[in-house]
Amino acid sequence: MNETNYKSQQRKLQQERLTNPIFEGARNMGIFSGKQRQFVICYEDSLKNLYAPIRQDALEYFERYNIVWWHQYEDRCFPTGHLLSSQIHCLNHLFAIRKDHDAVLAMIQTLGEKVGVHFDKVLPSPIDTQEGYFDKELQKPVSNSNFISFEFVCHNIDMLNETHESRGKNCTSVDAFIYARAGKEYWLIPIEWKYTESYDPAADDVHNYSRYISFVGSNSRLLKWSNLFKKEPFYEFGRQTLLMEQLIANHPIVGKVSKQHPEYLHPLKADKFLHLIVVPNGNTELRADVKKFQAEIKEDARPYCMLLSPEELLNPLKQIDEYAPLVEYLETRYWL
Repeated sequence: MNETNYKSQQRKLQQERLTNPIFEGARNMGIFSGKQRQFVICYEDSLKNLYAPIRQDALEYFERYNIVWWHQYEDRCFPTGHLLSSQIHCLNHLFAIRKDHDAVLAMIQTLGEKVGVHFDKVLPSPIDTQEGYFDKELQKPVSNSNFISFEFVCHNIDMLNETHESRGKNCTSVDAFIYARAGKEYWLIPIEWKYTESYDPAADDVHNYSRYISFVGSNSRLLKWSNLFKKEPFYEFGRQTLLMEQLIANHPIVGKVSKQHPEYLHPLKADKFLHLIVVPNGNTELRADVKKFQAEIKEDARPYCMLLSPEELLNPLKQIDEYAPLVEYLETRYWL
């Protein structure tokens, strides 16, 4: 498949912006798939592919939860220096706000209003359990303070009969995830994040397509496990839908395993989910694919699968002075 105009445009743009101070003098000609590339920051400088205030925190977060960086094993380095990495794109947009309850809430409240849902609280991540701690002075566990998880998986082996449930590799995962409450309802908010991706309709069918057929019952929002799902990105979107539905149906046990404090473990409360698929406006080809996927959803559930641009999702941050530097970075690097 020929490279899309959008991808070519973004590659040229990102290479030009390497000279901007936001990259702090990062050099290109890094290794990607065994070759030196102009659009890849060299390994010694690859950390500069991330927004400066999140760099160390992101490294520690990925190490803490044994999360795989994109292309980590192929290129033997991380984070990737690839300027068009959607994982880097996602982290640069969302990681800086992950511990700010009010900022995350403001972001999803705007979306909830579009479908008549009033989110009133963002809840701690059900899987990032090492963010919390036991307060010796208060003599009680202090809640996890992480409100966005990255590379989210949850009991994939039990929920979808998959063989792995490692974050970011070899299983159904979601780029970012928010857990929220609207009144008495508990909502799962998976966020699939794309940047310059495009998919060849003539590509070979995906593996394990038939594994998921049995999970599409009468209560699924999917009309059926369509032949469309034999191809990407529909296979990915469909599996994410099924994972959320299985979590809602089965309420798996989540929390921190601790012999001293078994109260850390509890069933996951979940009633509904809002599936967010983030694609830049310029990637018209992929946005058209998302609309094809939405057509595979039952009509009454379609509003709960939203196609958004990164700017739309983060627009509420423009009203928060604390995030003016982040917005300026994103505008300089990606949005303008």
